[in-house]
Amino acid sequence: MRHQPTSYASTAYRRARDYVPERLLWRVPNVEMLTKRTRALRVVLLLVFLSFAGRLWYLQVYRHEHFAAAARANRVRRVPLPPPRGIVFDRHGKVLATSRCVNNVAIVPAALPDARREEVLRRLAFLLRKSPQEVTDIFDATLGRPFEPVTIAEQVDMPTVVAVEENRPRLPGVLIVTHIARHYVHGRFAAHLLGHIGEVTPEELARHKRRDVRPGDVVGKVGVERQFDAYLIGARGSELVEVDASGQPVRPIGRAPQKPGHSVFLTIDVRLQRAAEEGLNAAQRPGAVAVVDVRSGDVLALASKPDFDPNQFGNRIPAALWQALMKDKRRPLYNRAIAGLHPPGSTFKLITALAGLERGAITPSTTYVCPGGLQVGRYYKRCWKAHGACDLYKAIAASCDVYFYQVSRHVGPDAIAHVARRFGLGQKTGIDLAGEAAGLIPTPAWKKKRWRQEWFGGDTLNMAIGQGYVQATPLQMACMTAAIANGGTFYRPHLLKKVVTDKGKLLLRYAPQGRSTRSDLRYLDIVRRGMRDAVTAPGGTAHVMNMPHVTVAGKTGSAEDARTEKPHAWFVCFAPYTNPQIALCVMLEAAGHGGTEAAPIARKILEVAFPHEAVDG
Repeated sequence: MRHQPTSYASTAYRRARDYVPERLLWRVPNVEMLTKRTRALRVVLLLVFLSFAGRLWYLQVYRHEHFAAAARANRVRRVPLPPPRGIVFDRHGKVLATSRCVNNVAIVPAALPDARREEVLRRLAFLLRKSPQEVTDIFDATLGRPFEPVTIAEQVDMPTVVAVEENRPRLPGVLIVTHIARHYVHGRFAAHLLGHIGEVTPEELARHKRRDVRPGDVVGKVGVERQFDAYLIGARGSELVEVDASGQPVRPIGRAPQKPGHSVFLTIDVRLQRAAEEGLNAAQRPGAVAVVDVRSGDVLALASKPDFDPNQFGNRIPAALWQALMKDKRRPLYNRAIAGLHPPGSTFKLITALAGLERGAITPSTTYVCPGGLQVGRYYKRCWKAHGACDLYKAIAASCDVYFYQVSRHVGPDAIAHVARRFGLGQKTGIDLAGEAAGLIPTPAWKKKRWRQEWFGGDTLNMAIGQGYVQATPLQMACMTAAIANGGTFYRPHLLKKVVTDKGKLLLRYAPQGRSTRSDLRYLDIVRRGMRDAVTAPGGTAHVMNMPHVTVAGKTGSAEDARTEKPHAWFVCFAPYTNPQIALCVMLEAAGHGGTEAAPIARKILEVAFPHEAVDG
């Protein structure tokens, strides 16, 4: 039999078996078995090593960019910088609204430990002189953005900045952020016109024209700020800040600069706007002024009182301020110039006069006797005084109610309403400003539909003198007067003059938009002469407007209101008489007679508009 070779290990195992007692034989290792196990162990160790090496390659090579970015995110904070808004100028380049750097106190939610949240918010509230609940509510409202600073307090003063910085070790996640805030150079000046800004709401975010507007950004809320928001919003920037292990900033390491919004030039003239506001302030009554250029529809002044200070609003309106404004019975947030609806009183007689002339019911020489009133059925409609015999010129100048009662009985309410609508009444003027009211020009059909009542003769008489159901805004009456002054063209009033980029390039220039009122120039001349007589003729109601440097044509009005003891004071005018340039309307609520209360404000405005040389005689 052929000899089989044996290994040294096998031989050693057999020899050991000969000398080792049988009871201890199981302790002698089987070398062949050990060799197999060693090989298996080597394979396992190799597989483990390869898996570790593969994992290290995956983490350090394949996913290097991802984890490097995550590491940088732990070390670096990207602080978003809000887009700076563009500057708002008046027609002559005077700044009305701009931006300035302020210090805000903010918190990065991700850097605030949950265990210390209540303590930090309470300590911060004490330093900011706010209630802990107020700070907590602000913080909780923006928890959806953990890595973006949440503004807790805006435009804090330097002592507050110092106090926060001194307590920085006990305020993890709290930052002092330099912010660009809106600044209205003249405070309350033109507040209703310019409006204010505020933090964007979810509803505004959904309908905003600019897609790059994000939660936390500020947008225009009312006025020019809202109307031209798409032009005024700039491009956002960001700042990279290195932070330590506790999330506190160490040093800035980079910056992507912001781009300011476009500059908006308005048609407003600061001089006329200031004169209008000073006149309203002196009157100490709620009211409004509208001044327009009769040649283009440029709005030169648009004032409403009482008003508010837009600088107090900031990004977030303080709750106490908002409550105070809402509870104020004078309604300071209400823009009376474009939304204040009242009966226009005798200023509406200009429309009734045009209706009578167009229908052939009267001529300039048509005369009616005013004994102080007119008997209509069972009722006696009083005039404000007995004027005697009046032709059309005297009726306009002396504001005789009886004369226009007679005219309305011949032409009817529908004819008056037709002329009124052609001159922009009973509908929005289309000014580029939100919140405008349409007003009301009543007709028998309207009354039947609205009140389910018949139209009475007394309704026609009331309508003829701008009472009853008739309602208009000061802007509408100014535009009506401008159309009479310029020969029958109704220009859409507008505030925008042009838009210029931050580089000075012209982006947009507004072109005037006008339409014909289809009025005969002869009839307009007759009405204009009656308005001039109101200023110069004996018995005229607007003698206060007889100025040495400029010829004025005007019409006073005193509109009774069942809700007030005194009538609303109205005055409309244009100047110069034979070369009209501007038209205006002044309205004071429950102030008395238009000639004594409203007209003096108009005079101050015209003194500013035509200060020196005599203009047209």
